[in-house]
Amino acid sequence: MDQRIPIACNPRVFTKEELDAHIALCMDLLFRRPQSMHEVSEGFVFEYVGRETLLLELARFAYDEHRCCPWASFKLEMEPFAEGTEGRLRLHYGGGPEGKALLAEAITKLRGAASDPAREAQLKATVGTTSSITPANKDEFYERIGRD
Repeated sequence: MDQRIPIACNPRVFTKEELDAHIALCMDLLFRRPQSMHEVSEGFVFEYVGRETLLLELARFAYDEHRCCPWASFKLEMEPFAEGTEGRLRLHYGGGPEGKALLAEAITKLRGAASDPAREAQLKATVGTTSSITPANKDEFYERIGRD
């Protein structure tokens, strides 16, 4: 990872419609659909069971997430499985020590929005009016969306 890239997320790279779709996909792929999630040295690994189309959804998520968070790193894995059946897939989401810390806090703070439509709507509204999310302003951002 290029250490000169600041640990900051810029949601302004998206149109409102793109941002709403990205947040919905994020809530689905990081909180609702994983079979498991575990921490590794460089970040987190999300594990799924699904068809090949899930790999495409994960790739779309990684592409869009990297647009707003260029400090992040992603790796997708798909184990062998027969066409038309379900198999194991993994998303590795990392970002060095500082990025991992920001990601860990986001996972903890945003998990509740995945099971509460009102909180997810508040998240979309708040992110849509935020120019950037950084380690320096993250506490204010989380206050605006509500804490668990």
